[in-house]
Amino acid sequence: MRSTVGVALALLATCMGGGVHARDLGPRFMTGGVDAARIALARVCLPGILESKAIADLARDQRMVPMPASSVGAGESDKVWRLGFSEPVYAVAWADGSCTVMVDRGDAAVLRAAAEAEIRARREGFQPGQISEADGGRVSRAIHCARLDQGWAVTSITLPGPQATARTRAFSSTTYIRPTPSPLCTAR
Repeated sequence: MRSTVGVALALLATCMGGGVHARDLGPRFMTGGVDAARIALARVCLPGILESKAIADLARDQRMVPMPASSVGAGESDKVWRLGFSEPVYAVAWADGSCTVMVDRGDAAVLRAAAEAEIRARREGFQPGQISEADGGRVSRAIHCARLDQGWAVTSITLPGPQATARTRAFSSTTYIRPTPSPLCTAR
């Protein structure tokens, strides 16, 4: 332990003395959950699903760290990456072909606004769908949909609902493609 702390302090001193800042070390050193969530959504999950790019490659390009699937309750066939340290953000490539960004702690309203901005910025032209409570009011879910050549893209934004518990995540967003329109794509 003592030598690990010494190495970390030496690295920090070297970086500080050499004019290098944490922002220059790449996104894995970020501590802000909102910035990390934007990166995981805009540079990993959305292009991975919508542009049929390899999620593992996109995660690696963003310096996300591979994690055991069990770290987020995923199955053995699912792949998980983490970005950030004090407010970690996870990207999960599910075996069913979908991708989810998860944030355990943070300001849900700020995370939602950031995600909506990234979704609206996509060229696919996402439109708002249904907004509803799920899981007995534990979460609130907003759906965004876009028509693609190969079907329909669906992206959810899930936040704590009125019956949220301490274990309810601050934010998650799942993106997937389906061959037919989802009934969730029709705004109420």
